Amino acid sequence: MKLKMKLMAAAVALAASAGAHAATAGSMDNFQSGNSSLAFIALDSVGSPISMMMDLDFNLNSFLPAAMSAPGTTIQWNFGANTLTVNGVLSGSTQTNWSGALSSFNALAQTTETQWGVIAGDSATTRYLTTVVAGTPIGTVDNTTKGNLTGFAAVDLMVNNQGNAQQLAGTNGSTASSGDGYVGQTYGFGTTASRGWQNKIATGVDTLADVGNNADFYMYDTTSPGGGTAPAKASLYAGTFNYAAGVLTYSVAAVPEPSEYALMLAGLGMIGFMARRRLNHRA
Repeated sequence: MKLKMKLMAAAVALAASAGAHAATAGSMDNFQSGNSSLAFIALDSVGSPISMMMDLDFNLNSFLPAAMSAPGTTIQWNFGANTLTVNGVLSGSTQTNWSGALSSFNALAQTTETQWGVIAGDSATTRYLTTVVAGTPIGTVDNTTKGNLTGFAAVDLMVNNQGNAQQLAGTNGSTASSGDGYVGQTYGFGTTASRGWQNKIATGVDTLADVGNNADFYMYDTTSPGGGTAPAKASLYAGTFNYAAGVLTYSVAAVPEPSEYALMLAGLGMIGFMARRRLNHRA
């Protein structure tokens, strides 16, 4: 089966997965559910502070590394247009609050001051998905211990549907500039301590990226042997996230088709032939 056919099949499967979660959008599943919502968080803690949170219409179990590794996979959340697109296929998920939340956020936030991240969790079996600023050494990421992950209860409050950061009942996007809904205050975001989700990840791991920059995505879990000081298992996703101009994108690099490889090799052969001919001509 050619890559394009595989991507079409993956698009249908992923779109169906997103649509299934859309039925509960606005009632964000927290970490204690064992299968939390995938949440996007943006924060400007300088000047007029404001934070934004979006329910991305995927749950942890529908966004695991194996399911998100197909070459060419592209998922795009256009918050301004209230659309979710999977490999070019528009999801049937109906968004009504993303654009309103984005508009409220942009009214106060400055692009150069904004940082963003994506997170999901399962406190029952201690699994967490998180962005990590692209380029962070893998050795630093792997230094997170099993004990670190057990401290994520405080971070869980950010995606708690009882009235904290995702504070407005019946919405899949919200903003706040003060109180429990503002992640920069209650959760210490915008400070050095916040960079690893309140120091719950290894020192040196920044989980919030600047607007326009890429972020790697990892899954942490405690299936590795050993006690609390033992390293947590860290699995790197094949794709990366990027956020700019109100659009969040997850993408996996495409693998060239065999015909493209053949064309590339033919081109290299022609270049080599021409170079050799020039040398012979000079001689």
